[in-house]
Parts: sequence; C-alpha cells; structure tokens
Amino acid sequence: MGLFTHSNIEKKEKLVWIDMLKCEENYYAHLIQLQRYKVERKKQDKKYYEMQKEINDIQNKIRLDQIKVKIKAKIQRI
Repeated sequence: MGLFTHSNIEKKEKLVWIDMLKCEENYYAHLIQLQRYKVERKKQDKKYYEMQKEINDIQNKIRLDQIKVKIKAKIQRI
C-alpha cells in the first residue's frame, strides 16, 4: 500500500493507482492459496508445475488488467 505525501498529485492519478490495485485484488485470495500449496509441494510433483503455471496465468491476467487501466487513463486525458 502506498501513501500519497505530495498534495500536488492529481485526483486522476490517484484513481488510476487505486484501479491498478483493484486489478490485483480480484485475484489476490486465489493467488495466495496457490502459492501456499506450491510451497508445500515438491518440484518433482506434477501438481507443483500445474500450480506454477496457474500462478503465472493469474499474474499475466493482472498485468493485462493493469495495462488496460493505463490505456483507459491515457485515452481519458486526450
């Protein structure tokens, strides 16, 4: 979590930042659960690699959602 110490940050920038956090929030609980299970598994176990792939997929979805938020913010500035 971040703190806004500068009073000159525009409201729009704050909203974009909050929207980016919301992208992560949608997947947070599932991602944490998968990471815990992954730690319990051994690398030789097939489930370990399945969980790793699912974790990577979720992280990619988060990145895509954040990119969409950035693009939307840039379009709204125009």
